[in-house]
This record gives sequence, structure tokens and C-alpha cells, in this order.
Amino acid sequence: MFDAKTTVPLADGHLAISSTIKEQLLNYGVPDEKISLIFNPIDPIATSIPTSNSPLPKFFYAGRVIFEGQKNLKEMIYAISKTDSATLDIFGTGEDVKRCQEYARELNVDQRIIWHGYTPELWHEIKEKPTALLMTSTYEGLPMIMLEAIAHGIPVICSEFNGYHDVLKTGINGFSYPLHDVSKLVEQMEHLEHTPLAEQAIKQSIQAFYPKKYFDNFEATLKKFVN
Repeated sequence: MFDAKTTVPLADGHLAISSTIKEQLLNYGVPDEKISLIFNPIDPIATSIPTSNSPLPKFFYAGRVIFEGQKNLKEMIYAISKTDSATLDIFGTGEDVKRCQEYARELNVDQRIIWHGYTPELWHEIKEKPTALLMTSTYEGLPMIMLEAIAHGIPVICSEFNGYHDVLKTGINGFSYPLHDVSKLVEQMEHLEHTPLAEQAIKQSIQAFYPKKYFDNFEATLKKFVN
């Protein structure tokens, strides 16, 4: 029977796409010098999403709809209820959709949340630039939706799950908040509403993930292990 903790350390080298995976490898007993953190590549986006004409702050979430557990949408919906007028677009589906919708009705914010369901072309559906992507996850690996949003010049507000700092640069491409600290989450939402971040600085904050630097790093890593 395959035993990861026994067999994984036997490899000559390891490529980790997130700090979280690197930590797992270290916990398996893999020496730090045998691990290279290379992340995942994402294409830069040259175009800009048109600015919204609405005076209301417009946040969005894209991913599996899970009420509690990993995605923790309960916390996101509750945060929306603690704002005066913020709206939320949710792209995605899952077995907890009805539960989330019922919770939104309980908090009287159902009229401020739009449920788009699954969409295969997310960035064709987003016609106006959102205030920010919201992520209230209890854990993640390397969330590509964070990179996609930032590549489009959209800031991110996320919980401080393990590895969030791989992508988030505080005050440059977004802000974080301690998990379950809804007052801090709302504070960051209101801050971005009144003090938006510069689009080009947001896009440039993930240079390490854009193809040129990513593949330079990937090639250097392979040469290191081969030699």
C-alpha cells in the first residue's frame, strides 16, 4: 500500500505550487533544499474591465458554493448583511445553494445577492469591474481565482488561510482579515469601497506568476535538480 510519508521523501526533488504544499512536504521529512516553490502560471490581461456606473460597492465570489466548511460562504453573506449597501454576485454552484439563499433571506440581504450559477466563461460574464473578489475560505491550496482576479486588475479581500500570502500583497492588490473576524472583513470592504487600489499596480503585483518569470524559474529549478 502506498505510504506518502515513506515514499515521497525518496524523490530527488519536489516542485510545490504553493507554500501550503511546501509545508506538507517539509512535514513529510523532505529537506528544504529539495523543494522548489514554483507556483502556477497565469497569462497577463492587457485589457481593462469597464468601471461600474453604480454607486454601490459591488463584490463577487466565484467557486463552489459551500455554506460552512472550506469556502465558508456563511461568513461572506453575514459580512454583506453588516454593510449598508454592498452587493454580492456569486458565480458557481453546489449542494449548499439553497441553504445559502435561505440564510441570506434570514438576514434580509437576499435582494443584494445575485446567484449566477455555473458559468464556463466567468470573465465574459463580468461586464463591470467589481470592487473586489471576496474569499472567506477556511483553507486553500493555490486559489487560481485570486490570480485571475488580480490579473484583471481586481483587488482581493481574503481570509488569512495558510498560503494566502503567496498571492496577496497587502495594500497593493488587496487586503486580508483574520478568519471569523467579520468586523475586520467589513472594515476592509468599506476601505476598498472608498479607497480603490491602482489597477496597474494590482496587475503587476503577481509578476512571479506571469509566463516569462514562471518558466525562467521552472527551467532553473529543473537544472538545479538535474545537476
